[in-house]
Amino acid sequence: PTMGEVGMKDFVVEQWQAVFAPARTPAAVVQRLNLEINNALKDPAVVALADKLGVTLVGGTPRQLGDLQKADSAKWAQVIRDGNIKAE
Repeated sequence: PTMGEVGMKDFVVEQWQAVFAPARTPAAVVQRLNLEINNALKDPAVVALADKLGVTLVGGTPRQLGDLQKADSAKWAQVIRDGNIKAE
């Protein structure tokens, strides 16, 4: 059965990738990387390939990525606690 069929109508799992840099990377370098990556995500060839693969391109700012990472960590930590999941 699907998650919805077993009563978990709001169950959502999303997979994402991101580009990270070392912690002490100068802000100017981070900003330039961010600009160029966001520009690349708008390139028609990249958009076409992503569409063909069923990938949703998002882009954004380093702060948005940090917020997403924190939210995902908190969400899955709660799932682990609620499910009493233990590493073997």
